[in-house]
Amino acid sequence: MKKMARFLLLCVLMFSFTFPAYAEKVESSDEQLTSIQDVVDKVNAEIGSNFYIPAGNEEKVLNSFKDVSLEDVAILLKNEYKAASLDQQKETTIEQPDMIRSSINGEPRSSVYNKSSSVVVPFYVREDITQTYPIAYTSQMYLDSTVFSVTGGSGTYTYENILDYGSTWSSSNTGFHFQATSGSYSLSNSNKNCTLTLKGHPEDPNGIALGVILTATHTFSAG
Repeated sequence: MKKMARFLLLCVLMFSFTFPAYAEKVESSDEQLTSIQDVVDKVNAEIGSNFYIPAGNEEKVLNSFKDVSLEDVAILLKNEYKAASLDQQKETTIEQPDMIRSSINGEPRSSVYNKSSSVVVPFYVREDITQTYPIAYTSQMYLDSTVFSVTGGSGTYTYENILDYGSTWSSSNTGFHFQATSGSYSLSNSNKNCTLTLKGHPEDPNGIALGVILTATHTFSAG
């Protein structure tokens, strides 16, 4: 009888130690991403939006929503879509001069081109500059370049080398920004002007994008 009691006690103890391992099922990253994608699909069907998770943004999305409930993810997407619709209704094109030597260090960038300077010419007046211009979704296109002038006088500069370009936005921006995915440039007027074209989509800080094709074009002057 004592042996039976000991055996039953041992079984109870073994069960109590092993039970917590099965008490809670931990989702894998793929399962979590599938759950988030299901929420995205349901929101799209409910409000007529076209949210999606761009390829390469999976880890960013998981990190952004790791401590957020699926219900709150749905609410967030609905609020973002509503705010974006209102912003687009109010948005107008603002014509303003190119901003020379703009300070955008530390701000998020979506670079679609990057090249190290390799042109060597006699030194007169040479300077690396950043030019920006406002585009949709409270963003800016930027152009990093090396400009060159024999005299340094106004209107005498030409583009010696195009170093980098893309889109940039404020780190405090909690809504959508213009996420550049591709771009091109062309030089004209003896390299005095550079026409930059960017293509992309609206994307929020969590890595969720809207299925909208964005295009922005502007012609910068070397000065």
